[in-house]
Amino acid sequence: MAILMQKKIQNNNAIKKEFEEKGYFILSNVYSDEDFEELFMAYYDLALSCAKRASISIDHDIFPKLEDVKYPKHLKILDKLLLKILSKDKSLIGEIYDTFSYSSTFLRFISNKKIEDFTRLLLKLNSKTTLYGWTNRVRIDPPGDNRRTYGWHQEVFYTQPRFRYLQTWAPVLRDTSYENGTIWIKEGSHKEG
Repeated sequence: MAILMQKKIQNNNAIKKEFEEKGYFILSNVYSDEDFEELFMAYYDLALSCAKRASISIDHDIFPKLEDVKYPKHLKILDKLLLKILSKDKSLIGEIYDTFSYSSTFLRFISNKKIEDFTRLLLKLNSKTTLYGWTNRVRIDPPGDNRRTYGWHQEVFYTQPRFRYLQTWAPVLRDTSYENGTIWIKEGSHKEG
């Protein structure tokens, strides 16, 4: 037991050191396939509901009913559904992702225990310290939409400037590569002010 505890302390110290040097730490394998299935189902449900409210005709031979849709088999179907909604009214996509941000599915997703534990570790907080979220959101950017594409910048938390904070990202990216635009993080940029 003492050997396992010592190894955990050494790993935690290495993680904190890497975070302090680079300004970020990538935590892998935080979410399960079941977590992603739940996200998919909630999004599909919202998209169908949005289409119905906006009187967008949905052919259930192409877009299965909620009870018939399967993850990950129908990921591309969700894409097509969102593009169909986008072609009718761009503002509906924002409505979908804003609404999703208040769903129990999303709140469970952002309250992942592994992320909470690592946040406390990186901020050097007591393991019992309560954490607070701010501007928790999901973004959907349609193909070719560059309105929210930014050059190099630092994320800044303005509302509580004297508080310690940690920006966490849980990007749910699909079909990405170096060539088509993944997220870039400049090591050490947190030390530049």
